[in-house]
Amino acid sequence: FAIKKDIIEDFLTNLQPIKFNLYGIQISLLALYNFFSFDQRPERSTVVVDVGAENTSLLVIDRERFWIRNLPVAGNDLTKAIQNKFNVSFEEAEHVKRKAAQSKHAKQVFEVLQTVLRDLVSEIQRSIGYYKSLAKDVKFEDLVVMGNAFKLPGMEKFLADNLQYKVKALSELRNTTLADSLDADAFNENILTFGIALGLGVQGLGLSHITIDVLPSSYAQEREIGKKKPIAIATAALLFLALGLRYSFEGRQNRQLKQFETEGVDVLDKVKKLEGEYQAAKNSVGQNMGPLNQIAGIGTRRDFWIAVLPRLGSAIPKGVYLSSFSSRYETPGAPGAGAFFAGAKPGQPALIM
Repeated sequence: FAIKKDIIEDFLTNLQPIKFNLYGIQISLLALYNFFSFDQRPERSTVVVDVGAENTSLLVIDRERFWIRNLPVAGNDLTKAIQNKFNVSFEEAEHVKRKAAQSKHAKQVFEVLQTVLRDLVSEIQRSIGYYKSLAKDVKFEDLVVMGNAFKLPGMEKFLADNLQYKVKALSELRNTTLADSLDADAFNENILTFGIALGLGVQGLGLSHITIDVLPSSYAQEREIGKKKPIAIATAALLFLALGLRYSFEGRQNRQLKQFETEGVDVLDKVKKLEGEYQAAKNSVGQNMGPLNQIAGIGTRRDFWIAVLPRLGSAIPKGVYLSSFSSRYETPGAPGAGAFFAGAKPGQPALIM
């Protein structure tokens, strides 16, 4: 299937504001075929005619084969016929066409449209005839019509009478279930216009026979890059956040270490000061140890006289009495010790009596 590149580019330009939400482009007739092959599944050769605003899509479903064609007669041609007949604006004519089914002038409106409808019938006959020339054995009996144009009274009958087919407007889904949240009445009221949209949905779910996508690969790549941009931005933000947290944590640790260093220096100064005070006290005690030791030595030899007196008494002859005596404690070699201690060992205490 071929499609002009400039048509796709113009279409993408119009969708530029929402370009990253576009996941595929499909030819309308192929989407229509995907819908019918999935949901309607016709058992015999069938012709589908979908009247749109600017063109009419004709789809031939012939068992496993299909054939498509766009017809030049469409819904806007019906509107223009009403506009020219009643000399009103295009918008007013469109309103008359849409409300013709509820209007008491429906018959008159339909008569105005018959010229355009005959042109449509001719295009359908020409297309079917061409396909029959390609597939000699094909036989058509059913024609399914779609589009809001077929809400007009008499449209189905007009085509049936002129084409000699069983003409029926699409009225129900056969292989698709509506969600509970969907307004079923509103859907059924507009089901004639949903064929192409449903076909796109079938393809999007991977259930279609035709998987062609005419979206340019460069656009698809750009879309994927656009999808990944938020992830990349989020990743970068998380990375910067992690680095910021790490920097903050390390900064806090550095401040704590500096505080510990300052406190350590203070403690070290206090220790050094206490060591100095201890050394000074130690030196002061050392200087006073001599007198203290002398004082501490007082009375340490009180048992001396207990041992000396009995010996002294036994050494005195009988009839001799000792009425008094005196003693002096000296260190041999000390000044005033005299010659009495000449034989004593230097530095050892001695007794003079």
